[in-house]
Amino acid sequence: MVVVTQARVRAWFVLPRFVFHAVSSMAAARAAPGNTGARMFLRGPFTWCTVTGWTDPQAMQAYVRAGAHRDAMRLTRALTRSTRFARLDGLTFGEVDIRQARAALDRASPGPPTRQV
Repeated sequence: MVVVTQARVRAWFVLPRFVFHAVSSMAAARAAPGNTGARMFLRGPFTWCTVTGWTDPQAMQAYVRAGAHRDAMRLTRALTRSTRFARLDGLTFGEVDIRQARAALDRASPGPPTRQV
């Protein structure tokens, strides 16, 4: 199972805080039980994407609800304009390239609305 996410950072002045939490979350993903791979890529100057692979949904959910990722999610509304999430069942981390990740995000529905400033 592969999960692809996208977050559009709210403004340049929150970028350092966002990057800190994104890098911490990516390190936590790589160390999480059941993770088969993790990478980030930019889709634009303020749009960050991740691709993570998981052995099963339970491993992914355990990561989502713990540590660095949980802390980052608490700040989502303050740091981002929009988010997207796509789950690619039946594929492994090594089978998904950036082109496929982008296509999955384009098909995904936007996440919950974030706070307007």
